[in-house]
Amino acid sequence: MNNEINIIEDSKFIFEPVQIDKPSDLIEFIERYRRLDEKYNIFMNDYSVSLNDGNLHHICNGDFEMLIEDNSDNSYLKIGLSDIESIVLRSFTMRSSGLYRLDEYNCPIPPIVISLCEILDNALNKLPRFKGDLLIRACDEVDPANFQTGEMFIPNYALTTSANKNWGDGENVIYIITPLMEGSRACALYYVDDGPEKQVTFLRGTPFLVKDIKCPETKKIEIYLEEVNK
Repeated sequence: MNNEINIIEDSKFIFEPVQIDKPSDLIEFIERYRRLDEKYNIFMNDYSVSLNDGNLHHICNGDFEMLIEDNSDNSYLKIGLSDIESIVLRSFTMRSSGLYRLDEYNCPIPPIVISLCEILDNALNKLPRFKGDLLIRACDEVDPANFQTGEMFIPNYALTTSANKNWGDGENVIYIITPLMEGSRACALYYVDDGPEKQVTFLRGTPFLVKDIKCPETKKIEIYLEEVNK
């Protein structure tokens, strides 16, 4: 019982205001969070429930330290992203992506998560907009799928999709998205840093209209979304 009282006291910093302007600010928070884990063996003893900090544990998976150490020459810096914007955007494409899913946090959301999401917004806004007519999202277990035709879907997180037409093969649920031809909020990461997946991410708060829902013989649920003006 005393241990639980102590961890609640020692973890108060998680919900205190924080400003992340440069990589060293991020490292300072990560080291403090890691010391908390080392002191209490948080996840081994399942204190993560007591912390009530959602997916914040992703911040300690090593992605950020690796990216900070190797951030001197990458495609994102070359198009005008700052060091911290480049690091955050690259982490979003790695194991740390769950950190940015605001729908998986209880209230209040840790201020550092809000700060990182704002940096991600700024980074995405500096990318070229996608020019195409179709995007696919292969949904995972946390993506909403219980839609009705005609309703609006406005995710409070950056929604990642793919320009690879076959990216959803083998998945049980996929979003098939028609982006706006003009004024789209779909940011094309692969225009800058191409890889096996042609990743395209919609900015937080992008509104979509559910146009249709189909269940082909493959038992796959296909949810057709249309980006609409905000």
